[in-house]
Amino acid sequence: MRVIFLGKKPSSVEALELLVKNGVEVVAAVAPPNEQESHWSPKLSDACRALGVPLAASEELYQCIADPAHPPRPELAGCADNIDFVISFLFWERIKKPLIDLPRRGCINFHPAPLPDFRGVGGYNVAIAENLPQWGVSAHFVEERFDTGAVIAVDRFPISPERETALSLEQKSQQKLLALFRRVMDDAAAGKDLARAPQAEGR
Repeated sequence: MRVIFLGKKPSSVEALELLVKNGVEVVAAVAPPNEQESHWSPKLSDACRALGVPLAASEELYQCIADPAHPPRPELAGCADNIDFVISFLFWERIKKPLIDLPRRGCINFHPAPLPDFRGVGGYNVAIAENLPQWGVSAHFVEERFDTGAVIAVDRFPISPERETALSLEQKSQQKLLALFRRVMDDAAAGKDLARAPQAEGR
């Protein structure tokens, strides 16, 4: 498989490493532009350099799609050719066409909240403020509106409203998200058709 990987935070490093370990060709990756100034570690940009994955800015990917014969940098040559998946793992930007339409098998987002219940950002804080007894993580196909595309899978799990904090829920959710990522990408690598359940109304 050939994929483009868009990520953020340490768990995205584990996701990228898993892809490479399983023989997936990651033709380009996008990490936060100010990542070296951030407090989190390990950093996705460092992992890309260690793994030999070309780093790109979002606008460079769109340039590659618009004019594949003239990539913005030599190491991005061919990064828009024969792409199976674009993968977003905790990515912070809205993904737009034509990047959504580029991959043959789909553009997938791994979202750290249950869908369609909680779209967008800040879900951990809402879970704590509203004393929710359960939370979840989701994988879904990307549309141009945030977190509205067809759902592949949702993994829900109990949480303790009395003991949970936004930080502890973030840490727990990212490990659950990695497990969901592993399942979905294993199915994709095996050539299985991924579920596409339309979303109901959500927040």
